[in-house]
Amino acid sequence: AMMEGIGSMYVARKLVPLSERYPQLRIELVTSPQLVNVSRREADIFLSFFKPTGRGLDSEKIGSFALSIYGSQAYFDRYEEPRRVSDLEHHHFMHYVDDLVQVESVRWLDEVIVAPTVTFHSNSMLAQMAAAASGMGLVLLPRFAVINEKELRPVLFREVVVRRDLW
Repeated sequence: AMMEGIGSMYVARKLVPLSERYPQLRIELVTSPQLVNVSRREADIFLSFFKPTGRGLDSEKIGSFALSIYGSQAYFDRYEEPRRVSDLEHHHFMHYVDDLVQVESVRWLDEVIVAPTVTFHSNSMLAQMAAAASGMGLVLLPRFAVINEKELRPVLFREVVVRRDLW
């Protein structure tokens, strides 16, 4: 089990070698904004952005990933593209629905801007990405998530980098 973005935009794209090596393996990839209790067998493996704890649970850091800000040309046609981090206070953002956040580590936008103007909220990272691609505003996304999203381009790519560990 894992969060929607990492499951849908990364892990699901990397399963062919595993299924070829173990053709009898049945893979069930569950994405969920909820915390999964591995100790109660809700999943055999849980990938998360925080170190899970629990009785009899082994966890280890397996890597990390970077997030950057992205926007579309449709948005930049209406609003000038930010050139400095200080310009971000004048832009619209996509972000999570605050009351539905179950995993604090997805509050990554808070690390970039103190009081962002959020004009689109969703509990889905994919919905946030789609809204930004359509021109609604800027979005902070894992870099792996935008590889196939042709409408989005990075903004302040070197200046704004947020990192998350993967456990």
